[in-house]
Amino acid sequence: MDDFFNILNKTISDKAIGELMLAKTALEEKHEQIDKKDKSIKELQGKNRKLGAELEEVREMLSDIEETQRANDVEDFNKGTEAVINDIIQIISRYDHACGSENPNTEVRMLVENILELLVNGYGLEIIDGPVDEVDPAIHQVVEVITGDEGDAGIVRLARGYMIGKKILSPMKVKVIKAGI
Repeated sequence: MDDFFNILNKTISDKAIGELMLAKTALEEKHEQIDKKDKSIKELQGKNRKLGAELEEVREMLSDIEETQRANDVEDFNKGTEAVINDIIQIISRYDHACGSENPNTEVRMLVENILELLVNGYGLEIIDGPVDEVDPAIHQVVEVITGDEGDAGIVRLARGYMIGKKILSPMKVKVIKAGI
């Protein structure tokens, strides 16, 4: 009977070993499939990160392009505005010169000055005007220096200046009178 059990054990063991080997082979195949899928996932994650980085670069480039375009648009607008303002300054300067050489109707002069002031203010143009105690090269342009009597020393405004914000478009033109000896 011992032989029977030995044979039975051997048969069961051989069968169990065969099944275990099949299970081991199936398990190894599953592990290989999992490893392949893990490798695929890692490759796809790498591609995803790369595409994400490329997308961020494109976004930054588009943002830079938009910012440059906005800056160019503002610059073009400012150039156009500055050209219009320079034309207005020429009109005002000629008007001031004409009014200085003649005495036109005071009501007409005030009307024209009010219209010009509205136009100037509409563009944000500031007039550099008023009494001048000393010459500031940032806002004044000395066009003439003369020597006068001792009591005549001072600075005389010849033409108004104009600025937008802190940018001087046209400095105030002045004449400096030095006291004579």
